Amino acid sequence: MLPEPISAKDLNIYGDAELPWSRVREALKTLPRPETPQFLGTVRPDGSPHSAGIGCIEHDGGFYFTSGPKT
Repeated sequence: MLPEPISAKDLNIYGDAELPWSRVREALKTLPRPETPQFLGTVRPDGSPHSAGIGCIEHDGGFYFTSGPKT
């Protein structure tokens, strides 16, 4: 089972409640095939949004994706 996140921030501009982590766990159960493009959305240190194509896989309840020191 995936651990709970240390912290989370909802970037929703409408003031809705943060989505529960259980939704992430459910979504990970239905990851697409490895050849399906997948993207990770994050924010830069200045708070601006950033999206990058990633390779990812679920294994034994963990979610793994490619990254690097400058990403």
